[in-house]
Amino acid sequence: MSAATVRLSPADVRAIALEIVELLEERSLPTRAKPHRRLVDAATVAAELGVTREWVYEHKDSLGAEKLGEGKRPRLRFDLDRARQISLRNEVAPKAAAPTAVAGRRRSSLRRDNSTTLLPIQGEAPH
Repeated sequence: MSAATVRLSPADVRAIALEIVELLEERSLPTRAKPHRRLVDAATVAAELGVTREWVYEHKDSLGAEKLGEGKRPRLRFDLDRARQISLRNEVAPKAAAPTAVAGRRRSSLRRDNSTTLLPIQGEAPH
């Protein structure tokens, strides 16, 4: 049997390290207190990861969303540390964050007519 040389990229090494940490945390002794989980809403995850809220909802399963309550549309909460870890692994995070949209705001329609007189620019005569 011959020994083969394997070269890992820094991203591969990081992914392996994160996986080992996760496995060790899952197998921790019962006497060891689990760290306090911080459950947050989609807007908080979006702000933390630099993505839109819509993107968070589209990737809710990958980010480990937890449903609060029953019904057609239960509220979702996310473990912020887990979402960060998944993002660090680049499993679901987009390469470039989309700009955050402001919900509920629409531009009012502006009336445009030629009867409006504009203020003159300094040094020019009014039209």
